This record gives sequence, structure tokens and C-alpha cells, in this order.
Amino acid sequence: MQLNRLIPSRFPKIVSKSDLFPIEEELSNWNDDFPSYVDRCFDLSMFFSKIDNQKAISYFEKGIIEGILRHGWHKDTIVSYLLTDAFDIIWTNNWVDDKEKEAYAREVFDLTMHVVQITDGDHTWRGPYLVIDIVAKTNIELAEQFKKNLIEVKGYSNFSNQALHLF
Repeated sequence: MQLNRLIPSRFPKIVSKSDLFPIEEELSNWNDDFPSYVDRCFDLSMFFSKIDNQKAISYFEKGIIEGILRHGWHKDTIVSYLLTDAFDIIWTNNWVDDKEKEAYAREVFDLTMHVVQITDGDHTWRGPYLVIDIVAKTNIELAEQFKKNLIEVKGYSNFSNQALHLF
């Protein structure tokens, strides 16, 4: 599983669709804790993102639905981490044109900012920074807009230097 996170470009060259079958089978017979189940759905989504887009989407949707429906479980991490991971895959793989990528970037950034403002920030403060980091790879102007918005909302005294290292 770490191979996909460490060297994502090599993952589809080393791992085939059939290699992922045991992980899928394990998920269908899950007997571990629920947060790990949801995490595994998102892991499978990332694995399949380079191999089978339909399965990637299916596991992503499953993770979102299962996570949202779980009563009493922190849902803010879905936006701050899992959504930003999915957005990174869309952005990096250029699955949509530049206009759609920018629209998605704005929506995901707005959602992460909203989550930061309505939660205690314990698990959510990194969401906007992750979006800025993703966008800065290919659209520095948009990343600058997001950074400016983040500074306006959070203020310099509360602003993490993490977004500053990008520029």
C-alpha cells in the first residue's frame, strides 16, 4: 500500500488489477473497525485511479457514503483529507480540462475553508493548505489567490507558514 503513496508513477507498472483482488475480497469480508473500513475504500480508490477509473470512482463513492452515514464519526476529515486526496488525483492526472480543474479547485478550497471555520480545527486545519499545494504545481496564479484568501480569513497571526513555502 505504501508503494502507491511513495512512488505513485510506478504503482500501475508493478501492480495489476488482479493483484488488487485480495484487497477487494478482504474489504467484502471486513471484520476490523469501521474507520479502517472507510480508509480501505479510499485506499482502493487511489490504487485503482491509475488502473481502472470506474472502480476508482466506485470505491471513492463507497468511502464517502459509508463515512457520511456513520453516526458520531468525524466527518470533517472527509473534506480536509479524503476529498483533497481525490482532488489531487483529478488534478495530477488531468482527468478534466483546465476550466473544470479550476472550478473543482475553487469548490474544494471553499469546502476546506468552511470546514476549518465550523469545526475546532483539530483534524481539519490542513485542508486549505493541501489544496494550495496541489494547485501550485501547475497554476501558481490560482494558488496565490487561495493563499491571499486564506490570509484574509485566518489573519497573519493565525496563518501557518506552510503555505508560504510554496512561493
